[in-house]
Amino acid sequence: MKSKDSSRDELDHSEELQLLDEMIHILRQLKKSPESVNGISLKLLLENLKSVAEYNALFNQGVSDPDNFLSLSDIEGLTLNLQDRLNSFARDLTQEKMRDIDQKSLCKKKKNQLSQKGIKVRTWISFPLTITTMFGKITFNRVALIPSTDEDKKKMESLSLGKTIFPLDEFLGLDGLPFKISVAAMLEMARIVQSSRSYESARQSLERQAAIRVNVETIRAVANGVGSIIFEKDRQEADQIWNERRLGRLKFPPAKDKKNGVFYVEAEGATLRVRKDETEAKTDNYSGKGAPEKSVCLENQLGVVYNSDDFLYWPDDKGERRQNIGKREYVCHLGAADEFTKYLFAVALRRGYGQYQKTIFLSDGSAWTKKVKDELFPDAQEILDFSHLSEHVSKFAESAFSSDKNSAQTWADHMRQLLKDSQSKEVLKEIAKLGLKRGQKSKVDLAGYIRDNEEMIDYKRYEQKGWRIGGDSVESAHKSALQQILKQAGMIWKKETGQFMLSLMAKDKSNMWNSHVVPAVREHYRVGRIFENLGDPFGLYR
Repeated sequence: MKSKDSSRDELDHSEELQLLDEMIHILRQLKKSPESVNGISLKLLLENLKSVAEYNALFNQGVSDPDNFLSLSDIEGLTLNLQDRLNSFARDLTQEKMRDIDQKSLCKKKKNQLSQKGIKVRTWISFPLTITTMFGKITFNRVALIPSTDEDKKKMESLSLGKTIFPLDEFLGLDGLPFKISVAAMLEMARIVQSSRSYESARQSLERQAAIRVNVETIRAVANGVGSIIFEKDRQEADQIWNERRLGRLKFPPAKDKKNGVFYVEAEGATLRVRKDETEAKTDNYSGKGAPEKSVCLENQLGVVYNSDDFLYWPDDKGERRQNIGKREYVCHLGAADEFTKYLFAVALRRGYGQYQKTIFLSDGSAWTKKVKDELFPDAQEILDFSHLSEHVSKFAESAFSSDKNSAQTWADHMRQLLKDSQSKEVLKEIAKLGLKRGQKSKVDLAGYIRDNEEMIDYKRYEQKGWRIGGDSVESAHKSALQQILKQAGMIWKKETGQFMLSLMAKDKSNMWNSHVVPAVREHYRVGRIFENLGDPFGLYR
């Protein structure tokens, strides 16, 4: 009986023989047609093989002499250089293959289609077109069709077909694109810009990480275009689910059939400055000198949804059980809280609301979050996010001990521990005993904040039940990251473009870029048909 190792060796050997057969086939083709192999020019093919051979020779030479051995950085440099040369080969190869497309058959088919509509067209001249792709700009010629007579011209205009038709553009799926950029490149631009500090930094990243070289205004327009597609899709889904809810068509399992576990919803708000008069705006964010344009602050509502099945557990150095959230979904909305409820509910339903024995609603204690909880999740236990209460404690202490930072820190730490032990009444006594000097004002009314949320701060009981009380630094970092690009100094956004950016950022932070953004954009532009059957083997749309 052959061992597994011997079978694996035979498999590897078989693959090598197959590769050798393919090389022999190429050599035979070269003998018949010295100029090209399967339509690929011999020059391009040899340049590609030369690049790999040079890489191989330099690598072998660099690791053969112990006294002058290549460092990992040197190897990376060699590989990056090879990658750049292969990208150039891919671009040149694509351009070359594009020139070989039989446009006569496309033109003939298009002429037949127009003839059925009573329109006659004739072949005119070729026009060049440059498209930005994932491996750089490619330029190719397309044959143009124009109306044969003035009557045909009028018919074309009446059907909004324009004055000139490029069959190749239509069959390539370029006629529906708003930019001279491939869908894959558009997606990459949007992905990079939503995680960048500015459009300029996004431009530099695109040039450095990919072969995409475009200006800032193009990046801005592409990001807004992709963001609008995602926001519109979210809006349609939210409206549909909200209508189902309004009509009472949503069904939830009975209590006995629900999962053992906890479903969590978090909600909080932040302000974002937007233009008051958007019609006069020319750019998406203020970057000039002097006083900014007239603006107004809008509420940016943020929701985070997850469940106990999403938790990851591990023991720390002391053997105590630790947990983190492995998966969560974010939703952001800029504007009225009533609209936000639709989006939050849609996300909650998708993530399993109503399927778990217990629902927890973590909030910042504001009036609008309480309203959201009562309307959407009446069965939930509302908990004041401990990080918000802790922040109030710190701000109060800073005012009360303005000249003694150490005392402020000590007092705040003690109060936080009392609150975690559900000793809110003791904290109120400490606040009363502390008092403030005449004329001294606190930044926050800590006592009032505690009293207003007294029913939501029994943290000892919550933790005994294994419920989260918030205060997770990782979670807070994610929340701030969702707004980092929007709230830099001097930035004033349009409401709609701010929303588009928030929608993209929420999908990325939710790890839903590949599962939601990519399919939505591909579907919108009706592209990538070949990958429906091949499964996107090269990962162009992943």
